[in-house]
Amino acid sequence: MKVSFRKYQGFSLIEILIVVLVLGVLASVAIPNYSGYAKESRREDAKQLLMFNAQRLQRCFTLEGIYNSGNCVLRSNSGEGFYSLSQTLGNTTFTLTATPVAGTSQASDEGCTSFAYNQAGSKEATGSDSERCW
Repeated sequence: MKVSFRKYQGFSLIEILIVVLVLGVLASVAIPNYSGYAKESRREDAKQLLMFNAQRLQRCFTLEGIYNSGNCVLRSNSGEGFYSLSQTLGNTTFTLTATPVAGTSQASDEGCTSFAYNQAGSKEATGSDSERCW
């Protein structure tokens, strides 16, 4: 009597569970790293907003001799919409501050919670990683 065994093609349950486990470990490492890098890259949006408005203010100062003439129109939100602008304008001084817009992913960025720039070119930031923001 001849006994024949069929060779089954496919994956066993153990093999599939091992693959799922490996993918889960990779995802648990990759997703937080990606989120952190995305937040860091979006900080450029704040810097661009501040530099754009600082250039406008310098142009107005050159033409009119003061920063707060009322004729200088500033952009209130960043190009990507992650930051909003607040300003303090004097005759010969200005301070621009970019803060994350509530409801965006940058609102949870604790590393750099705000960026500031003034007429002297001084760059400041607040947050738990403020020395690396600029």
